[in-house]
Amino acid sequence: MTAEKLFTAQEVADFLQQNPGFFKEHADVFQSMEIEDADGNGTLSLAQRQVLDLRNKLKKQDFHLKELSLFAMENQNISQSILQWCVYMLAEEDSSELPQLCLESLEHCFPGLKVAIKLWPCPEYVPSRFGGVSPELKAHIEALEHPYCGQVYPEEINAWFENKPASVAVLPLDDETNSIGALVFASDDPEHFTEEMGVSFLLIISALAGAALGRTML
Repeated sequence: MTAEKLFTAQEVADFLQQNPGFFKEHADVFQSMEIEDADGNGTLSLAQRQVLDLRNKLKKQDFHLKELSLFAMENQNISQSILQWCVYMLAEEDSSELPQLCLESLEHCFPGLKVAIKLWPCPEYVPSRFGGVSPELKAHIEALEHPYCGQVYPEEINAWFENKPASVAVLPLDDETNSIGALVFASDDPEHFTEEMGVSFLLIISALAGAALGRTML
């Protein structure tokens, strides 16, 4: 009497990989096979498990699509706000009014945020509130290679706002030749501006504000 040969799990797996038509030829085997469900609370047929896995993958893909759609809508809203702000700035012919217009129009286009602008040196015909920056803070901002976002920032900036910000975005300004100042967004939400966030739109605002306010510095 010959002893039955026992196959290892790896041998069974290898056989099925090498014979992809096995379940087609033995459909009854496929339909009758049961495996443990993902929670370990029972069994499912192989076909049911495949359907369940596919359903879960579709749910994840649907979530990611909705997430991408939300990001696209947010980006579109930001782009529209920047465009609206540019229109305000281009329509102003008096360069001495640009700092105040820049501040007010940004707060209008981005409701919920407060804005502060500092220029150095602040021209005599521009209100003094747009000047008055310590040499230390000026050097700190000029050393920034890109806008800073987060909750850790020089304490001097708090005096630029009525209430202490929970988070800020600090944008260095230049006229493509010299550093001319800083633009700061402030939020009451500590998670609005974070160190991990992207700064693409802030870079655009920084470049546009620098170019516009450069007219004030002439």
